[in-house]
Amino acid sequence: MWPTTCSVEVTRKIDTGSRDSFGNPVFETQKDVVEGCLATQTDTSTQTGDAQGLVTETWTIFFPQGYDKSLKGALLAIAGRTLAVSGDPVVADVPNPWPYWVKAVRHG
Repeated sequence: MWPTTCSVEVTRKIDTGSRDSFGNPVFETQKDVVEGCLATQTDTSTQTGDAQGLVTETWTIFFPQGYDKSLKGALLAIAGRTLAVSGDPVVADVPNPWPYWVKAVRHG
């Protein structure tokens, strides 16, 4: 029996190929809702000193087979939290329905 799945809203910036009046690239926002994901909070830490009370949450989110869009630099909304993808997504050669996973963090 597989675990309970969840929905993840993926927000990414897409380069439109055009430039603004200052010569900077223009981006548009693209949002997708991906059903059938698995998510687990893998770490919570609290900073001390100058950043006292700053909490960092680390999550691992597994995406279902067939999801092939880039997640590098994306924001993920899950469980009332907005998380930033950390690093490159990993594609694992595993015999289960969730071969594509990322680490994501929230600072707050």
